[in-house]
Amino acid sequence: MAEIKWNDEQKAAIDARNKSIAVSAAAGSGKTAVLVERIIRKICDSKNPVKVENLLVVTFTKAAANEMRERLYKALEKRIAETPNDRWLLRQRSLLPMADIKNMDQFFNALVKDNFHQLGITPDYRILDESERILLENESLSECADIFYDEDSPQFRELLEILDSAKSDTLVTEIIRKLSKYADSFMNPDAWLEGIKQSYNSSLPVKESVFGKAIIDYSLKRLDYAEEIVNCAINLVEGDDELVKELDALNSDLGVIDSVRQTVFSSDWDSIIQCLSNIKYVRYPNSKKGAEDTQLHKMVKVFRDKAKKLVTDLSYSYVASQQEYSDDMQRLYPVISKLVEAVFSFRKIYAQKKLDENAYDFSDILHLAIKLLVDADGKPTDMALELREKYDEILIDEYQDTNEAQDAVFCTLSKQEKNLFLVGDIKQSIYGFRLAMPQVFINKINEWKKPELKTADYICLGSNYRSRAEVLECINYFFERTMTSEVGEIDYDGEQALKYGAEYPEKKVVPIEFTLLEKKSMPEDYNEITCIADKIEKILETQTVYDKDLKMQRKAEPKDICVLFRSNGPCKDLLTELEKRDVPAYYEVSSGFFDSKEVQTVISLLKIIDNPLQDVPLVTALMSPIFGFTPDDVALLRIADRKNKLYYALEKSTDEKCVNFMREYSQYKRLSTVLSVQELIRTIYDTTGYLSVVSSLSNGETRRLNLMLLLSYAAGYEENSSQGLSGFMRYIERCEESKTDFSPAVSVPEGAQVVRIMTIHKSKGLEFPIVVLSGLGSEKLSVSDESLKISSKTGVGLMVCDSRNFKKYKTVQYQAAYTDALFSNYSEELRVLYVAMTRAKEKLYVTASINAKTTVKNKLDGMLVSSYLDRLNPIEIISTSSFMDLLLKVYIKHKDADSLRKLMTYSIPVDSQVPFECVFEAVTEASERSEAVQTKNEEYKPDEEILKQINERTHFSYKYEPLSVCTAKKAASSFNNLDNDESFFATAVPEFSQTGGLNAAEKGTAVHRFMEVCDFSLARSDFGAELDRLVSTGKLSEQQAQVIDRKMIADFFESPLYKRIAASPKVYREQKFTMFVPLKLAQPELQGELGEEKILVQGVIDCAFEENGSMVVLDYKTDRVKSTDELEKRYTNQLHIYKLAAQQLFNTDVSQLLLYSFKLSEEKEIKI
Repeated sequence: MAEIKWNDEQKAAIDARNKSIAVSAAAGSGKTAVLVERIIRKICDSKNPVKVENLLVVTFTKAAANEMRERLYKALEKRIAETPNDRWLLRQRSLLPMADIKNMDQFFNALVKDNFHQLGITPDYRILDESERILLENESLSECADIFYDEDSPQFRELLEILDSAKSDTLVTEIIRKLSKYADSFMNPDAWLEGIKQSYNSSLPVKESVFGKAIIDYSLKRLDYAEEIVNCAINLVEGDDELVKELDALNSDLGVIDSVRQTVFSSDWDSIIQCLSNIKYVRYPNSKKGAEDTQLHKMVKVFRDKAKKLVTDLSYSYVASQQEYSDDMQRLYPVISKLVEAVFSFRKIYAQKKLDENAYDFSDILHLAIKLLVDADGKPTDMALELREKYDEILIDEYQDTNEAQDAVFCTLSKQEKNLFLVGDIKQSIYGFRLAMPQVFINKINEWKKPELKTADYICLGSNYRSRAEVLECINYFFERTMTSEVGEIDYDGEQALKYGAEYPEKKVVPIEFTLLEKKSMPEDYNEITCIADKIEKILETQTVYDKDLKMQRKAEPKDICVLFRSNGPCKDLLTELEKRDVPAYYEVSSGFFDSKEVQTVISLLKIIDNPLQDVPLVTALMSPIFGFTPDDVALLRIADRKNKLYYALEKSTDEKCVNFMREYSQYKRLSTVLSVQELIRTIYDTTGYLSVVSSLSNGETRRLNLMLLLSYAAGYEENSSQGLSGFMRYIERCEESKTDFSPAVSVPEGAQVVRIMTIHKSKGLEFPIVVLSGLGSEKLSVSDESLKISSKTGVGLMVCDSRNFKKYKTVQYQAAYTDALFSNYSEELRVLYVAMTRAKEKLYVTASINAKTTVKNKLDGMLVSSYLDRLNPIEIISTSSFMDLLLKVYIKHKDADSLRKLMTYSIPVDSQVPFECVFEAVTEASERSEAVQTKNEEYKPDEEILKQINERTHFSYKYEPLSVCTAKKAASSFNNLDNDESFFATAVPEFSQTGGLNAAEKGTAVHRFMEVCDFSLARSDFGAELDRLVSTGKLSEQQAQVIDRKMIADFFESPLYKRIAASPKVYREQKFTMFVPLKLAQPELQGELGEEKILVQGVIDCAFEENGSMVVLDYKTDRVKSTDELEKRYTNQLHIYKLAAQQLFNTDVSQLLLYSFKLSEEKEIKI
């Protein structure tokens, strides 16, 4: 392999010593190679060698860490080959596997594991997987909401009213979740949360507050842009004697803008509002009839109108007067305080749940690491000082994606920030949703680049070794005109622009092609997906790419092409379209594990092994390749016994298939009592040959890997639970109900001959000869109006609901946070676009569908003003609705864009000096894909019969419309009357207090679990012994046993109700059921035909016992109530569902429905 020739900037980054270095590494600049070379040279330095164990190397992903370790190993091998007897190098190679080369999460986790004793935790803790984390988080949020609804404080009621959330706690809990997550990105989450509260406890005038200052700053930016537009218009008309009056109007506009600016600068808040409401402009003159400058006159009016709107619409930012702001502060302070209190409560509940599970999420591990390194006063601990001495240098990759908390760890470990080597690229910071804070790296760069600072330095790697020169030119052309410190958070200047560093042979290349599709003009069978597929087929037929290994051009292959979308939405559609055309393609899905047929089959089988009286999973298992039943087979079973569960029909059948099924089923049922879930699944695979069966199907390898993943998920579950198969099934059901999914298997290796389809975020760090950047017409760049906005600069802002007039209004605090969010969100979107465009090595294709409500012409006409400006103003950028709009506002001036400019109403400047070529295609009404245009304008009389039909259809009312909002599946417990009782959360108090190891819900679950698994006679005679037996056999946990109230249980066994149970010939406990019931039971307002529509209901009957030839249904309740009448009110509907279920389950009548209150030790009969 040829020796690498390092450029000057790379050499500087490799050789710099005795100071901290911030390296800004542009896309394709060889940063990983630079990092590896720097480490190798430090290790091999003859004068001052560094041990590999004295280096801390931190990457963003595990894959990057593994790649770094592998590269270092190869580099050491190369050095050892040159000097095979160098004992130092041999030792460093042997120590490399133990070196601190990790991603951030691995490093923090290792730090905590190694020092668990100082934190008071056990070393055998585990990291929650994403599904568990979401489940625990949701449970914690639900319990937190119960506490505050139960407390029913005036402040909490006010919070609900402000958020218009009285009927649902979803919005409140999501806000709590959002604030807690955001807080974790700071070194001290509690302090940040307290800071939110204190920001609403200020007596400063609004203009002097952080909120007011943000709005003032935004106002000045808009005024500056308005002035820029007016000055541009003046340049257009100046010197034209026919447009003197227009010039006068424009000069008058400058006076208005200056006057407003002076008011914003120097006047108080209310004076600004008054000024904005009284702006007066001179009348724009009419054009002179027949004048040659009529077109220019109209064009200048477009400029003027845009500038006027920038100024007059400022009034929307001043949402409240000084007095209204003060009133809002007074009203919102106790509300925000209560909200922060709720966040603290949630965090406490969530922390306890994780402690009970002996598990943490990555955020916990980060903050445990901070606790190890930083004391209560913010000073380094003894451990931090010790680690400082260990690490000669700390090298961190992708530093633009760190947050304040992570930065605090590395700064604390460093020698007073004198031995850090930080590599990153602000232009590629695209993980705001993970709470990355590019400002952390920006601050380091700004500080370290100061010439007077001798302990740190800044180096920029700007050479790109990935792409052709023409591709870089087209990328630079766009970002030089868009990316600034205001939008993008970095100035894309000469230093940041990409420099050509690759070696491609000379070839005429068109680096970028644009395709605009006008939706309203498209035939039904043609859309953006089919357009992309057409392009890919054409690329594979006609395009060539340069192969560096072969050192020659070769025909493009599927692996050379990558299609990028902003989101996952269109990916599957394109995959389907390409598969139809026999073009090999691959899209890595991040969810859908439970939807895969092979996994559904095994889970269904496990469900019926746990409980065979579930018809849906039973049918799924029967009709799977494992058992081979046909729809006819199942239909015959149902015909043979229409009333009972399908399982009973199987038991009675003498058909060979049914007999074989029952034999295998019985075997699995027996094994489920002695095998772990993982062992049971493995046995199913082995005895049925199911792995081999799915491997023979299409995508067989992926299917096989999915089944192996199910094995690993079962093993992971059993590491932390002793609930067996039933527990695992409940865990799966909770995941399905909460829409928590697992990632399915990936079976396509790197370099496979497939067209890759992925999101832009997934593509980061990758490169492809040809990139198709698609879906850019989606108008999703704007910031949505949510009830709460979080800003790193202004804090938290709430949108308030006024219950008196049923309207929501924005507060000053909200407006300030919203304004800041505009700039930060668009900054990130601009960086996302940079990442997407820099994936291409040789060619970019850009496609977009134009919204059906508009046309390409209208879109282009809207770009008139910006086309006359040298750069896109930040205010222009944050008002852009799609990526394609943003791109065209720059490229519309390209010399090759004539085909687009011809569609515009007005002429615009052309950049004839641009050094690269482009292709522009707009598929519109006038294009060749449209039908021939009718040139004759004939008058037609409408057909009366057709008119009548049209009228009938347009006034058609779908009689089943009320069903469209009904769910097809419900839990039986959701039929209780609480769903329709708005005071539910204020009156329903959990039975147990919130102190102790288990929360209220878990204590209630413990009682139900005891009643499910205990031996009634043993529990009555010796409660303690029975409790010990259940714990020793793993049916109850120690914690569950501790919270079960002996007196409550004893009262039950001494009750007349228990005597009836004990006398019964048949007692059934925890009977699961699935059945269809009339919709009117769930929604009484739906009667008649609609009410008879069926919905699927699932549930569990606590207890049912036979008495005098019929069944009695019993439901246990642990609610804290004053009387059983309250229980009757709440649960009557639910018990009626249980009645229907019991009749189907036991094929007999139900004579009585009972509720038993453990709290009151009383039973309550529900009328049938």
